[in-house]
Amino acid sequence: MCRLISPYNFPGPYWYKGQTHCHSEVSDGSYSPKEVVEAYMNKGYQFVCLTDHSFDVGLNYPAPDPGLDGVVYIPSVEDGFASPNHLVGLDLDFQAIEQYHDIDGCRDSNRNGVDDADSLRSDLTQQRLDYFVEIQKAIGIVAHPNDRLGCEFEDLQNNSRYTGLDIYCGGVWSRDWWFRAIRSGIYRRIWGLASDDCHKATDSNFTTFNRGWIVINSTKNPADYLGPGTTPDKKMLLKDHLVQSIKTGNFYAVIRSPGNDPSSGGPNDAGPRMQILLIGVGSSGVRELVGTPSTINVIVDLPGRISFLGGTYSSEAVQTLHAEEGKSASYQPEDWVDWIVVALEQHRSDGQDYLAYSQPIFHEKYFSFESASRPEYFMRHRNYLGELTEASFHRRSMPALDRGVQINTLRYLANYDYRDGTFRIVPGGLVGSNQSEPCVSLEALNCPGWFLRHQNFRLCLSQRSDDDLFKGDATFILRPGLLYGNANDPTWVSFESVNYPGYFIRESDAHLYLHRVEDEPPLNRFAAEATFRVSRPLCEGIAFDVFC
Repeated sequence: MCRLISPYNFPGPYWYKGQTHCHSEVSDGSYSPKEVVEAYMNKGYQFVCLTDHSFDVGLNYPAPDPGLDGVVYIPSVEDGFASPNHLVGLDLDFQAIEQYHDIDGCRDSNRNGVDDADSLRSDLTQQRLDYFVEIQKAIGIVAHPNDRLGCEFEDLQNNSRYTGLDIYCGGVWSRDWWFRAIRSGIYRRIWGLASDDCHKATDSNFTTFNRGWIVINSTKNPADYLGPGTTPDKKMLLKDHLVQSIKTGNFYAVIRSPGNDPSSGGPNDAGPRMQILLIGVGSSGVRELVGTPSTINVIVDLPGRISFLGGTYSSEAVQTLHAEEGKSASYQPEDWVDWIVVALEQHRSDGQDYLAYSQPIFHEKYFSFESASRPEYFMRHRNYLGELTEASFHRRSMPALDRGVQINTLRYLANYDYRDGTFRIVPGGLVGSNQSEPCVSLEALNCPGWFLRHQNFRLCLSQRSDDDLFKGDATFILRPGLLYGNANDPTWVSFESVNYPGYFIRESDAHLYLHRVEDEPPLNRFAAEATFRVSRPLCEGIAFDVFC
């Protein structure tokens, strides 16, 4: 009753190597934008994001396109300089910038990013990310978070606006921050990038040039978009494809010479070529709550050590779940695993060492359940009782971001409701998986070890016990929904008690009870009140704290 959620598209025969963090003389780099992009192009890069500091180029106004054939330029910026909490914005929207800001009025030498008396302080990470995403329509990346100019983890914990963070950036490792961010919220899609943060793009700079990059596997042939005679329109189509791949996590990160500084500028290829496919069909033996796939299959170009790292949301430990040597490996996660990252180590015959990381793959087993009788009301626990609650929002007005600019009111999830309304499905239930019926138990996401059970015909949340009474009270047979469901449609379900046959979880006045099915036609009030729609978890992507 679990499936894997992967950001990877159908694999293709082409690879795009890209740099997402580097500098030119427009800010504090040593070379012109054209020279920087050309240096990367000579190292086999098909796309480059120049991220000059915003205090030099105006309020997040990117360096100009050098106009080179054979490479895609993505206008970008790094917000911050001497102050901490650096952020990178990839693929800025020129029209949005020109519409909302007087660019010429922002060339103040005293600016640190957007940090001055008339603007937004650099320590307000949430608001600055809102600015990037809402006004500039950019991809928000947290730059070198484990550095003195990076962010505190608490700034990221409850922040859902950034797309990814640098796990390697100019010699600074933040891999542990990335793992911590992934496990801080259910299915929290936070992508890990490797980059140079290079200020001197030349082969003589062994330390930070051509050390970290990302690779996008694609079905699009570069010759069709970057070859001789390519039109600007086709190049723009490729740029949009690359940007969308970054947004959705359809890439992996590569670090060259991860242990020590190399003795050369390195080759001009993309390094390891890795493809990740999800295969196989989950099999509960009766019926599937969700579909396939259930196995991760990895294929690489040259032999190496392929490791599957991962863990759970409730533990800080990151474990090596499985590892193989060679050009391929497969892994089927155990039920307890919540997330997986593929790591590839290659030691090549030319002396080059590489370390590559996939984006997180999630083991989906957390769900929310919407009432058929009360649309947009979901099953939840509150004060240790089973209830229904409306999926609600609260509003937060943004402060003026710069010189009187006001972002339209944004909508944010009411997090506490959504955490209480998300449950982990335990296949087989607490009574064991040897039942002839498809049994499940529902464990609270934010109270690990606490389960919905019936007690005196009321649904409540109780801590797990090994006695048979508790196991029976907390185990339910998963039936097709009494109102809408059928044996071939897993969308609508009803929960029948395993130790009280004929009794179902039912809502009444927005409270959850265990009631006996009434001997009436199926499309009646009882059937609606005992039917629930299986949905994606309400708190998907939201950071949470375990409080039980």
